[in-house]
Amino acid sequence: MQIHWAGLTDLHPDIRVAIEARLERLGSRHGDLIDVRIAADRTGHHRRGGRVVRISCFARGRQLVAVRERAELGLALNEALDDFERELHELHRRRREKRNERSDLGRRHEPRPEHRTEPA
Repeated sequence: MQIHWAGLTDLHPDIRVAIEARLERLGSRHGDLIDVRIAADRTGHHRRGGRVVRISCFARGRQLVAVRERAELGLALNEALDDFERELHELHRRRREKRNERSDLGRRHEPRPEHRTEPA
């Protein structure tokens, strides 16, 4: 898994290391994360003057995106990462359910031993 940063020049190095460690832990549990991009920008609103953080990732055929806007960069980054983690868990839950449905479907269509006919 590769992590790309954009627009986060004023982020403290310790926070960056902590975020990368959190993403690496997620990547080790969910092996289908390919490319994570973390981008930050200032909002265009003249009075609020906040920061927007966008985390996007490709995960085996799907793109996950989490966006948060807050006055402080650290808060926006942390909330976006929480959202990203929730979306990733939800994606894996849906994939597990689909996999279980397919395996249940296959079991339902197999003939039961008492209904099998012996070839003559």
